Amino acid sequence: MRSRVAIASLLLAAAAGCGGDYSNADVEFAAAVPRRVDVTVSLPLQASASSGLRESGSLTSLVAGDPSRAASDTRAAADRLDQMAGFFISILEAVTRKDPDVRGPDLRLWGPFPNQGSPGWEMAVVVTRQTVQIDPADPDGPHEGFFWQILYRRIGEADWRQPSLVDGFYEPGEIRRGRGLVVMHAAEFRASGMATAKDLGDLGITAKIELGYDTRTGQPHGVALRVTTDAQDVGQVLYTELENGSGMLFFDVTQSDPQAEHVQALSRWTPEVAGRSDLVVVQGTAAGAHAVECWDGQQRVTFVDNPWDGSRDGDPLRCAFGPP
Repeated sequence: MRSRVAIASLLLAAAAGCGGDYSNADVEFAAAVPRRVDVTVSLPLQASASSGLRESGSLTSLVAGDPSRAASDTRAAADRLDQMAGFFISILEAVTRKDPDVRGPDLRLWGPFPNQGSPGWEMAVVVTRQTVQIDPADPDGPHEGFFWQILYRRIGEADWRQPSLVDGFYEPGEIRRGRGLVVMHAAEFRASGMATAKDLGDLGITAKIELGYDTRTGQPHGVALRVTTDAQDVGQVLYTELENGSGMLFFDVTQSDPQAEHVQALSRWTPEVAGRSDLVVVQGTAAGAHAVECWDGQQRVTFVDNPWDGSRDGDPLRCAFGPP
């Protein structure tokens, strides 16, 4: 997928290029790392703690007119995707707004700098120009692009931890448009000693996060997330945003649940935020089970058919979308 160059060799080669003001060339390297808007979900739905609850406060089957549980769950899933991306985006935002500390013909490096959240640790961001191929099936690759890393180590250690906290790959298109892949080595980070209690709580049993994004002109803005857990359960999320404000989230989950070993779900919404969610068990003892929930622009149920809790109410003709 990519070539790797030893960080120590890069630093030696670039040592003569330290300091100076932010240049146009610096901007090119800084543009290789994703912006928040590149990897987050634009979804106007609101999460609601009251979704699916009656006056008694207990969870019940839904009927037409209730707050949509599926709409709220879709927003919560989008927030979770944004939370995972935000972990490394916040680091990149803080670092790349400053001048790089090391410059070379094919390298920019920011750092080392202390990790304020974990005293005794330091980090660095390094961006190198090299050929990359994000999509192995792309017949036109590999492409001239960039490889970047977020490095970390205890202050005083000679070597950076391996693997790095985050690896990133970028194939540039037009200005500030292209496609990229981000890989976070969560299991190693959790075990490193640098992770805070909040980090450990946010990551849970996540072992690896892979996030792809596409902002190329002429392509729908897309974000693809693949999460692998310590138990090797795999969850995949695909977000697609269209120019008119409509969009979709597709989920594909394999897990160690005999009833639902493989589950797929698709949520779609219009520019007016009316939407439909379909959930199907693909493999397991409940294979073939299919739940549908539709909502209007106020996120109220217009139709529900859920075999798990016995809900069936409303009019399927009021769904904003037909079956997928």
